[in-house]
Amino acid sequence: MKRREFLKSMTAVAAGGALPAAPAVWSPAKAQARQETLLIVSESGPNNIDIHGVGTTVPGYEVSWNCYDRLISHEMKTDPNGTPYYDRDKFKPELADDMKIGDMSVTFTLKKNAVFHDGTPVDVAAVKFNIGRLMDKQRNPTNRPLWDPVAVRFCQDAGVGARFALRIGGKCGPESGDPLDLTVEVRGLNDELAQWGLGRPSVMGRAAWVECDGVHIVLVERREQAFSPELFTNMGLPLSEMRIAVVKSTAHFRAGFAPIAAEILTTIGPGALLEDFPAIPYRKRSLNYWPRVEDPFATQA
Repeated sequence: MKRREFLKSMTAVAAGGALPAAPAVWSPAKAQARQETLLIVSESGPNNIDIHGVGTTVPGYEVSWNCYDRLISHEMKTDPNGTPYYDRDKFKPELADDMKIGDMSVTFTLKKNAVFHDGTPVDVAAVKFNIGRLMDKQRNPTNRPLWDPVAVRFCQDAGVGARFALRIGGKCGPESGDPLDLTVEVRGLNDELAQWGLGRPSVMGRAAWVECDGVHIVLVERREQAFSPELFTNMGLPLSEMRIAVVKSTAHFRAGFAPIAAEILTTIGPGALLEDFPAIPYRKRSLNYWPRVEDPFATQA
């Protein structure tokens, strides 16, 4: 049975105009011989089969990938264990015949005569609708704990519901980066925000939840990294309704956030504390250390 025939018996959202949002796990599905039955074996059941759904779990992505055509998809590769896996760096067309990437845009050429499961043409309007769902402000990111006691004080004084111009960050010199000048709305306040991490409560002092153009930011009074979702939920912020959560942490966030994440992407940005240890511009100590130097104990010629 073809997956398009399976879709005719469903009332789920029809995909097709969407960019791929690949999960961390990809697994093939096989249809049974019995008509209009698709059997997908997964570690746990999907919470929905809408690939754009807020809070969609990995099993939900697995079902979506096997049911729906996409505008473009990923090529496949084999991991060291011999398991087929998607290659996030290589794309292939599905409903698009061609894709041209510019500096600030991507142009797709749609396949001729492509239709949804009910015969409706896949056209520019369908693509625009699906991309619009991705850009919905209600589905935009929530952001880490940002240490800024001054901004927290302003928000505490203004109160929940206040809307005003606020300068965030950039308080400790060039290594802190430039401040952000935003127009924010205060969405929540907490007199003693706490989260659980490293086997103990981590108290972050007074805190404020602010929103700017659909991006939600948690500001804290005490410097501490993100350990668990309680950082957001204890502010009243509905983390399950967000598509992306950006946490400022080293590695300790994984225990709390991995169970609710479809995928984890790790980045390194500029700042006073870098995990790129060879790049730290030490001025007092010798630069003859690993990993800056492969063998710091080697005899100097």
